[in-house]
Amino acid sequence: MTFHRAFEEIDDSLRAIAELKCHSQIDRILTSGGGDTWQDKVERFAAWQQAAQPEIELLVGGGTDAVAIEVLKSATGVREFHVGKAVREGESIDGMILAERVRELADLSTKV
Repeated sequence: MTFHRAFEEIDDSLRAIAELKCHSQIDRILTSGGGDTWQDKVERFAAWQQAAQPEIELLVGGGTDAVAIEVLKSATGVREFHVGKAVREGESIDGMILAERVRELADLSTKV
């Protein structure tokens, strides 16, 4: 079960992670990390990932693109990403999904 983006609304994220770990059904937290730039979110994601392990993985979403994947992979333990517009034609929510773009981001996220 994934705890969806309500995570952004929580005041004490580390306490919330501890509570979520008490529920064995929850194995993912989907979060954008808030409204800052990806670079500004690095420390936050690193702390959350460390607190969540090993029971829960962070699934980063909300505008995730190649830049976000590169920044977060190099500076945190986050390895799971939810993408939307970044893999669509014209980077539009209504755009057709481009298989090649999906492959590129998937390769980027798994590359060491």
